[in-house]
Amino acid sequence: MKLARWILLGLLAATVQAGFVPCFEIAGAIPDLALLATIFAALFAPASHVLPLAWYMGTLEDLLSSGRFGVHGAAFLAVAFLVLDSRKNLFVEHSATHLLVTGLHALALYMVLGAASAARHDNLALLQALGCGFGAALYTTALTFPVFALARRITGTKTKPKEKTPLPAQF
Repeated sequence: MKLARWILLGLLAATVQAGFVPCFEIAGAIPDLALLATIFAALFAPASHVLPLAWYMGTLEDLLSSGRFGVHGAAFLAVAFLVLDSRKNLFVEHSATHLLVTGLHALALYMVLGAASAARHDNLALLQALGCGFGAALYTTALTFPVFALARRITGTKTKPKEKTPLPAQF
């Protein structure tokens, strides 16, 4: 049952991304809700579910967009792998961690996708593609808190109680 909630999160994010979010374009930048859902899953989902969920969310975005098929699936899989690998070293419950992880991974993803897009199309300038990618990364990062709050409600993810560490013995 828990996996069904994660699948619903991916389906909802990709559907809203394809149908509703393009109305809120600012200077060519569109936030990526499916990327936010992927990062949320990489931070909070069970480790055995993270990579299949990332591939699922990326493939849904590929199916609902007009770009090349498989680009988002592979990119989201790489992002989820990096976040999952660093999850053990992060304090995943802190809001600053959410913002930093989302911002860094969105920026890296959009810079790579922008450079690849500029290399593929002769008439697209590299700086224009990178600028649009930078704007999309900032826009995506700005939506981290509301999307993560909604994702917590959909998936039923609870904040873990902080463990009390014993005080060191005094000599």
